[in-house]
Amino acid sequence: MKQVVVIIACLLLAACGPGDPEAGKRVAEASALAAYPEVPKPGDVPALQAAGKPIFKAAGCETCHSSSHERNGLMGPPLGGVAEAVLAQHKGDPLEARRWMVKHIRDPQRFPGQHAGTDDYRGSAMPPNGMLKDADLRALVEFLWHLP
Repeated sequence: MKQVVVIIACLLLAACGPGDPEAGKRVAEASALAAYPEVPKPGDVPALQAAGKPIFKAAGCETCHSSSHERNGLMGPPLGGVAEAVLAQHKGDPLEARRWMVKHIRDPQRFPGQHAGTDDYRGSAMPPNGMLKDADLRALVEFLWHLP
């Protein structure tokens, strides 16, 4: 299933060409579906979290974000308890909330977070991350999802 979604995303990009402003949005949406066809089973979560922590570091997330509730002088919003905030934005739907997190990480300008444009974060912008594989995004989101 994941491979089919990725193939479709690639075909959409090829068909749309570089001038299509919606191509990035479709790629992010396809990535979200590939990473999250369903909510992870509880038994799968510990391994995903363990895999996500080094991705958080390797992708440079900790350069701007703390994994606690405190900003700690960093440019981006703290990510402790992020699942609660994202769930609230998505009417308590854990699958849609996780998919939104994937889209936000892939293309934060098209899928802005609740802090985008606020006075506390004016002038900062999260860069898009197109380099992570969908499976890595799933692990990263599960790591973030379960931050206390």
